[in-house]
Amino acid sequence: IEMGDVERRKIIDEIAGVAEFDAKKEMALSELAKVRERMTEESVHIEELNIRLTQLEKQKEQAVLYRSLQDELKRLGSCRSAARLASRRKDQDALLLSITEENNRVAQVDADISWKTHERDFTRDEVAKIDEEIASRTGSDYMALVSRIAEAKAAIDGFHRSIDRAGRDREEADRRLSEIFTRVKRQEERIMSHDTEMRNLMIDRTNLSMTVSVVQKELDRISQEIARETKGLEEEEARLESLRSEVYKIREERGELLRQQDLLIERSRMRSAEKDRLTARIVAVEKDIQEKDEDISGLGIALSRLMEEKQEYDRKMASLDTALYTKREEHDRLIRQIRDLKVEIGRKEAQQQAHGRYSRAMEAVLGMEGVYGTIGDLATCRPEHASALSIAAGGKIHFVVVETDKIAADAIRYLQEHKLGRVTFLPLNKLKPRPLPSPFHGPDVLGFALDLLDYDPRFDAAFRVVFGSTVVIDTLEHARKRIGSSRMVTLDGSLLEPSGTMTGGSVKKETGGFGTSVDEVKHLSSELALLTTEEQALSESLKTDTSERDAVQGRRLELEGTIVRARGQLESSESARISLNSERDSLLKQRDEAEGEAGSSSDLAKVEAEIEEKNQALNDIQTEIQKITAHLSETGIPLLYEQRDEAERQIAEIQRRLHNKEQELTEIRMELGFARKKVEEERQEMEHIRDQIKRFEEEIRECQDEISKKEQEIKDTEELSAQFSKEIEGLRSERSELSGKADSLDLEIRELSGRKDRILLIIESMEEKLTALKSEIAQLVNEAGECTTDLSEEEIDARSQETVAAIEQLGDVNMRAIEEYDQVHSVVVERMTRVETLQREMTDIKDRIEFFSRKKYEAFNEAFSSIDSNFRDIFSRLTMGTGELRLENPDDPFTGGLSFAVQPRDKKVHHLSALSGGEKSLTTLAFIFSIQKYIPAPFYAFDEVDMNLDGANVVRIAEMIKELSVSSQFVNISLRKPMIDTADRILGVTIRPDKSSLVTGVSIDE
Repeated sequence: IEMGDVERRKIIDEIAGVAEFDAKKEMALSELAKVRERMTEESVHIEELNIRLTQLEKQKEQAVLYRSLQDELKRLGSCRSAARLASRRKDQDALLLSITEENNRVAQVDADISWKTHERDFTRDEVAKIDEEIASRTGSDYMALVSRIAEAKAAIDGFHRSIDRAGRDREEADRRLSEIFTRVKRQEERIMSHDTEMRNLMIDRTNLSMTVSVVQKELDRISQEIARETKGLEEEEARLESLRSEVYKIREERGELLRQQDLLIERSRMRSAEKDRLTARIVAVEKDIQEKDEDISGLGIALSRLMEEKQEYDRKMASLDTALYTKREEHDRLIRQIRDLKVEIGRKEAQQQAHGRYSRAMEAVLGMEGVYGTIGDLATCRPEHASALSIAAGGKIHFVVVETDKIAADAIRYLQEHKLGRVTFLPLNKLKPRPLPSPFHGPDVLGFALDLLDYDPRFDAAFRVVFGSTVVIDTLEHARKRIGSSRMVTLDGSLLEPSGTMTGGSVKKETGGFGTSVDEVKHLSSELALLTTEEQALSESLKTDTSERDAVQGRRLELEGTIVRARGQLESSESARISLNSERDSLLKQRDEAEGEAGSSSDLAKVEAEIEEKNQALNDIQTEIQKITAHLSETGIPLLYEQRDEAERQIAEIQRRLHNKEQELTEIRMELGFARKKVEEERQEMEHIRDQIKRFEEEIRECQDEISKKEQEIKDTEELSAQFSKEIEGLRSERSELSGKADSLDLEIRELSGRKDRILLIIESMEEKLTALKSEIAQLVNEAGECTTDLSEEEIDARSQETVAAIEQLGDVNMRAIEEYDQVHSVVVERMTRVETLQREMTDIKDRIEFFSRKKYEAFNEAFSSIDSNFRDIFSRLTMGTGELRLENPDDPFTGGLSFAVQPRDKKVHHLSALSGGEKSLTTLAFIFSIQKYIPAPFYAFDEVDMNLDGANVVRIAEMIKELSVSSQFVNISLRKPMIDTADRILGVTIRPDKSSLVTGVSIDE
């Protein structure tokens, strides 16, 4: 009954099982939301993929075009290789011709260098002889003079550095002096300002004194007037006058005490300020003294280290001088040996040039195409085998190896046409060497001559023709034992033929083949190279040692200058420390004097106590004066007294101002004293700095005097050196002329060597180009393959540039776009299929939601209709009236509530709110019984539901419960007889005599 309409309707919902349908519907809605969310996500992905697919479609088109352009570019590359191949073969032919011409130029330059080298070395021999003569005439005395000059110059450098240091110190002192002078000027200006201020204060004091005199005269006049007016009142007036005089006297005494108090306070303040100033200055001076002590300690340590370092450098100088002297002697020895070797090599080379290594005929054919060189040039061997192999080859060592007999025939015709001479050729394509016999065995056999040579295997036929089966034996004695068995040659050059002939004797060293060092010129050149290398290493060592000595000498001179500066700084610091100690002692003495003058604070306390006593006495006297004045107030005397008091007040005010002026004068005098004292201290500092400047100037003058002495020493030493020079001047002149000639020849040789090097570089460059061309031609053959073209390289390049431009116009191309497009497209198709599946799922879910909504409505209507029908019947039986259940919104019952429309017998239709208590109970019970009839519960508990009912209604309720108890159990609490009479079992509670409860029960059946 007390429920709301919606809550009452929810009872029907629960009975009809609406909650189950709501749960299923909520679950379906949740699934629908998830499907929609997945569809939204898929739609977003599909949209993004479609955008990406559009982009990839364009990129795919570009990639396909790019691939076709790349294929075209590759085809053009093959055509370019074919065109370039033809061009490079022409370049190769031209380059071979140029190399031959440059080799001829090198041969001519070599001849010029050989002749000029011989002449230069001869000239240098003459120079060496003159050097020896000059060295014999110059000894240790001359070197001592040179050393003295060097030491004097070093000392001059040190003095110049000292002058620079003293100049800098003097500039610093001038700067400090200028600063102090500026401060002194400012202090003097303050003194002048204080003097002016003091004169003005003295004028003000004089004016105030004159004003006091004028007011004092007026006071005397008033006092005389008072004397006339107070006749007859002499006793009171005398007392009043006495009191006023006493007041005046006390005020005078109090004023004096106040002046003493102010003076004590001001003196205390001034002494405190002076003490603070002196203390601060003492602290600053002590800090400066500490810094100077640290500087002096540091400078002492540094000076000691510098002296130790200078001694170490002195030892290094001595050691380096000794080493340099030894190395110079060794270097001179190497120079002489190198000069001798160069002369010998020049002589040998001149002889070779006279005899000629190759004939004109051979030189003519060696540069031809297809000509590989002589037998001697195409193989190498160990030095100990060279003589034997050269003897074994004999004249065949100059046989020329060529590729084919056609090349040999062409060369022969060329020699015939130009009448250049004869040459023996070994055409590789026609040579038919004999096979080698079985080798000899034994410790004396070194092997076939062919086995001792190192050569290109393609020349094997040529070397087998030249050496045949020649065997190399270690000694002639061992070879004699095998004579007649084969052609043999021994290491010492003996030749034994199979016929038994023997050839031997001394071997003349001459230019041979196989690139060995038995050639005397090459041996000498090798030795020269070793000596030159040794000389260069020694020269570099001399340069290094000389540089090191110069560095050591420079550092030693630098240390001397540093030591001089350090000593000057040490002396300056010690002098500054002495000055600071004096200043500190003076400041301490001044501070002690200031503390001695300070006195104790008891004087000030005593004065303050006296002032308090005077104030108390004045108050007492003033009280008594007021009493007397009140008595005399009927006369004109008080007015006169007031005038006199006013005059006295004016005098007191003027005296106070005079007192203030006196105090200001005192303060200014003290400030003047401090300022003058400060100026005096600054002037003392200026004098100290001027003394320092004088010392610096004196140091500069002393250094300048020492420099003059050293310069005179250098001059005198140079005059002595000049005497030595006159004796060797002629030798040096001759040496200079010969040395100039040798240098000129050396310059020409260097120019020729440079020209030769340039030609060789050109040849080397050409050969490198030729090698590169051959490599490029081989590469181009592979690149071109079977491709042939009539286009030139320029036309191919033009087309390639057009293709490259088209490729560049495409910009950055995503070659993966082709594959990626297919991948993205497959993903789009897959996601579209997934969306269609989700749409079908969403349709199924919506159908389920609609089904659950319909089933929910049907279940509710079924329950409502049954319960409403039961309610109508039961309400009619209970009340003899009519009643029904009403929904607020029958079309959509779940949006509204449930109410009762009842009409008890003989009454109008009412809602619950208009019913009586008994009618409400009947209506409620009818609703409960209608629900129980539709869906019975196991049991019901009623608590005095019949309390508000009359007897007839109770009977009907009891009969209804009895009727319904067939399907359900009812537990009813009631006190009404009709209800009790219809019960199956009655339980009651009573009280016992002992006040305890007793439950009793009665079964109606029993």
